[in-house]
Amino acid sequence: MLHSMARALGIDYGTKRTGVALSDEAKQFAFPHTILSTDRELTKTVCTLVGEYDVDTVVIGHSATLSGEDNPVMRGARALAEQIHTRCVAGSTKIVFESEVFTSRHALRQFESKEKTRKPPKKHTIDDSAAALILQSYLDTPMTDNIPTQPAGATNEPEQGIEKCAPEASTEEVQAVAPASPKITIDDFKKVEMTIGEIKTAERVPDTDKLIRLTVDVGESEPRQIISGIAAWFPEPSVLVGKKVPFVTNLEPRTMRGLESNGMILAAHDTEEHFSLLEVDSQIAAGTRLS
Repeated sequence: MLHSMARALGIDYGTKRTGVALSDEAKQFAFPHTILSTDRELTKTVCTLVGEYDVDTVVIGHSATLSGEDNPVMRGARALAEQIHTRCVAGSTKIVFESEVFTSRHALRQFESKEKTRKPPKKHTIDDSAAALILQSYLDTPMTDNIPTQPAGATNEPEQGIEKCAPEASTEEVQAVAPASPKITIDDFKKVEMTIGEIKTAERVPDTDKLIRLTVDVGESEPRQIISGIAAWFPEPSVLVGKKVPFVTNLEPRTMRGLESNGMILAAHDTEEHFSLLEVDSQIAAGTRLS
């Protein structure tokens, strides 16, 4: 199949399944493409897609532990990146890592809209949707095509020929190129309902690397079920029980792995892959609104 313009390919690597997304030829929008088994044929299949769709950029989701070290999923993702670089990409094809946490509001709206139209949701479709979120975040990054190649032998990037999406820069450099955040009115802000919730139960969603199923007391008659992609930072989900943290509680429900999620946990995650929940004092009652 011939294409007039090169595309970008997004990968959400998992130990059992790997989601794949593709951009349009103008590299403006990312779309879920397929879900692959994470097996010996994975690299070969990805290489086939790279050739078939004339891919010049491969974007792989990046995750880490609370200490900033690669978690088991990320170690597998780096190994996959090396295999792709060695076996199938041309000299002009670059491989970059994009944070799995920071995604644009546009990509989130696209994912939520996609979820609403599924009746019923297809099994495992969260994987390729996550790949699309990762890829869309990369496409939305200013000057994406001008990211400098990581020098060979650099201590923070051992894989020669493989880039990080966010290159290191001084504070002054970041301030010079960072786009201004869009301004919102106080009425826009008031539309977001942020509520303190107390986590009552926490368990891994079966057959996933990233999802935890929470039941949360937000001051209603019954606890809410909220599905959160924070499993990489909490290998033992039970440590979450009893924590009081803020949640967005007026989002439209969305379905992930057949489970309806009715809210979103708020947390801090910086460019160094440090992650922290925003816990409040134990005296603050569940159901308290933030203002």
